[in-house]
Amino acid sequence: MNSLYNHAVKQSQSLKKDLDQFAQSPESAPLSLQGQISATLTSFSRTVDDYASAAKNEIVAERTEKANQRIEAFRKQIVESREQFKRLKQQREESIHSTAQQELFGRRAGRHPQQEDELSENPYSHSASPSGMSRGEGLEREGDVLARAGHQIDEFIERGRQVLTDLGEQSSMLQNTQKAIYSVGNTLGLSNETIRMAERRAREDKWIFYGGVLFMFVCFYYIIKWFR
Repeated sequence: MNSLYNHAVKQSQSLKKDLDQFAQSPESAPLSLQGQISATLTSFSRTVDDYASAAKNEIVAERTEKANQRIEAFRKQIVESREQFKRLKQQREESIHSTAQQELFGRRAGRHPQQEDELSENPYSHSASPSGMSRGEGLEREGDVLARAGHQIDEFIERGRQVLTDLGEQSSMLQNTQKAIYSVGNTLGLSNETIRMAERRAREDKWIFYGGVLFMFVCFYYIIKWFR
């Protein structure tokens, strides 16, 4: 049960750090950060549920009471973090929308009145002028898009490494939990059927782990293929 608590504390600190980073500049924060926060929230909630299940099986009353207090604090943090995450995403969308409107109005305000008349009188000038005037700008924007795409790919890869590390830690934690169950089972004299059920659950978790790794690599392949 201590390993579950330590893992929950680590996820709690990571979630708080990511939310603070997102709150510093919601409009310029990378999309990968939002994905990282969502994944941490899901994993954190699952860890707290596992910790609550383990606390129910605790024999010592003092440990159970202490664990319940920790679980209540963790779940309160999860609720508050989800609300904060929702507010930050809404703030980001509003900021991006406002910036786009300001840029649009700025371009219209900076256009010469005579050009406005020519564009309104000659519909063909609207399609011909930008192509000849903004070719260099188009190349520059294309370079910026490619640079941002490369940066996002690097962020996805880094996030994938973190997910792999997290999955490895969870696999190790499950193995330790399995050993603890065997030890408790031998001490309390649990039936062989209960132990076999624990073994089946361990095998299922192992397949889930390998399936998650395979799915992540497939996602990386299509992400890199898409940006290329």
